[in-house]
Amino acid sequence: MSIALIIPSAGIGSRFSDTVKKQYFMLKDKPVLYWTLKRLLTSYSFDETVIGVSKDDYKLVESILSMSDIKSFSNNIKLVEGGKTRAETVNNCIDVTDTKYLLIHDAVRPFVTDKVITDIIHKGIAEEEAVIAGYTSRDTVKKINGKGEIVKTVDRNKIFIVQTPQFFLRDKLVKAYKLSFKKDIAVTDDSSAYELLDEDILSVQSDISNIKITTTSDQRFLESFADVYLSDILEGNLGD
Repeated sequence: MSIALIIPSAGIGSRFSDTVKKQYFMLKDKPVLYWTLKRLLTSYSFDETVIGVSKDDYKLVESILSMSDIKSFSNNIKLVEGGKTRAETVNNCIDVTDTKYLLIHDAVRPFVTDKVITDIIHKGIAEEEAVIAGYTSRDTVKKINGKGEIVKTVDRNKIFIVQTPQFFLRDKLVKAYKLSFKKDIAVTDDSSAYELLDEDILSVQSDISNIKITTTSDQRFLESFADVYLSDILEGNLGD
């Protein structure tokens, strides 16, 4: 039941800042990627961990991996050069894995919980199916046209806001990405590629707190989010 963790971390993040990539933004005196790694690596014992990184950022990521409480996991961590797109980066990471299962998580979702991580893994292994995190929309959802005009209201109970982590059988995701590249289909997440196989994809309810840090406005509430959703790490209560 071997499983590899993949973290695509090669994005530019131009919507977030002109001076620092969002995965390296300092949060509680440590880069966002540090918190994401700490949460994932202390939630589950992965057989392999692969981080997709821009070539220019190798030294920076290596410095994060050298931090004392991450260093104990570093023997199983590989750095892989990222591609031009997230899909290419993930595919590059998959190429160096040798496990039955994959768990893929965005570098800029540091507030994911232990429960969501383990629930997805356990469900995926038990069902031998792909499993993704997300939540049913709480807001009224409208469909718009190309002019931004309201077309109609969509049943929000049928809308699932997709997040990561996402769990896959490795061999099937390899086929999915090959198909997406062959057909030149741009995918914004891994499950979008997997859908091309017409395979079942299961879900686990996550929460809106599992945000993807994306824009400059996100910076305003990151510290308060960290106080709440990273409190167990900050206080050293992991595993309690």
